[in-house]
Amino acid sequence: MKIPLIVEPEDSKWKLLKEIYKLFDTRRFQQEIAKAKLKPNAKCRDILKILFLAMFFAEEISYVIKELEKREELKKFVDITSIPSPDSVYRFLSRCESEQFVQLTLGYLNFLCKKRSSQSTLIIDSTDIQIDLNWFRKKIKKRDLEEKPYKWAYSSSKGYYIGYKLTLVVEYPLLRPVHFYIHPGSPNDAKIFLEILNTLKRKRIVRNGDTIITDKGYCSYDNYHVAFSVFKVIPLIFPRKNMDIDKILSVSYPLDAFSHIESTEKEKDFFLQLKEKFEEKIKKWKDFKPLRSRIEDVFKLLKSGVYRGKIHRYTEKSCQRFVICSVLLAGAIIYVGFRSKTHLQTLAES
Repeated sequence: MKIPLIVEPEDSKWKLLKEIYKLFDTRRFQQEIAKAKLKPNAKCRDILKILFLAMFFAEEISYVIKELEKREELKKFVDITSIPSPDSVYRFLSRCESEQFVQLTLGYLNFLCKKRSSQSTLIIDSTDIQIDLNWFRKKIKKRDLEEKPYKWAYSSSKGYYIGYKLTLVVEYPLLRPVHFYIHPGSPNDAKIFLEILNTLKRKRIVRNGDTIITDKGYCSYDNYHVAFSVFKVIPLIFPRKNMDIDKILSVSYPLDAFSHIESTEKEKDFFLQLKEKFEEKIKKWKDFKPLRSRIEDVFKLLKSGVYRGKIHRYTEKSCQRFVICSVLLAGAIIYVGFRSKTHLQTLAES
C-alpha cells in the first residue's frame, strides 16, 4: 500500500521541499525555462513541480496527481494553477527534447554556482544508471540491444548491467553540480576524460589553475600531460599502483608559451607555479581521498533517494529526461544547504 502524501509542515523533508519550490518559483527559473523553449512557460513549471514531488517521494506521476486531486492542502503546498491529467503530463514531457532539459538544468545550476572563488576545485566521477530489465528471466544478448539506446555495461561494484553511465562534475566544497554527461553503456573513464575537460573549458566552467580531482579510473599518462599543458589545470588523478610518479610529473610548457615573446616569461611563471602545486598535490594524493569521496554522497542521494535502485523508463528520451531532472533536483537540495555527509545520507535513506 502506498503512503499518502500528507503535508507535515514541521517535518524536515517537507520543509526542504518547500525551500526547493521557492527556487522553482523564482523569476530566474522562469527565464531559464523560456531560454530552453519549454512552452508554455507556466504549464512547464507546474509539470516540473509535480515531477519533482514524484521524484522526492519516489512515486509515480499518476499517483502524485491522484493525491493532488483529493488533498487540498497538498495542492496549496505545491502551488500550481490547475491539476493536469497524467496523460497531459506525459504528452508534454514526450514533446520536449532532452537537450531542452539539459539547457534548463545547466543554465539554472550554473546560475546558482556563479559565485565561485578565483581558484576552484572540481571533482569528477561516474556511476551506473541501471534500466529495470529482468535479464535473468529472458537472456538478452548484445545484438538484441543494437537498436536500443541503452547498452550492456560493467560496473566494478555492481557487475554487468544494462543502461547508461552518468558522469557528474561538482564543485568543492559546496558540492553543487556544474556539469554532467550521460553515455550509453559504460565507456572507459580514461578515454572520455579529455572530452570532459574540453567541454568544461569551452563552457568556461574550468579555468586556468583549477584543480581537477578524479579516481584512478581516469588515469593515463596522456591525461596528466594534456590536462596540464593544454588545459592548464592541476590534474589530481589518483595514480594506479604501477605508475611512475616521476613520469607523471614530467610535464612541460605548452608550445604557445613561446609563441609571443612578450608573454613568454609570464607564461613560464604561471606553469612553474602550476607544476609546483601539481607536484605537491600528486605526491600527497592519498590525503585527498576523503575529499573525492564527497561526490559519492551526491551519487547516493541520486541513486538511493531518487532512483531507488533502478529506473523504470525504457526510451532514450524518458531515461535521459529522468536523470537530467534528478540532477537538477539534487543540485537544488544541495544549494539550499543540505550538503553535509549526514544530511545527504539521511535524505538518501529516508
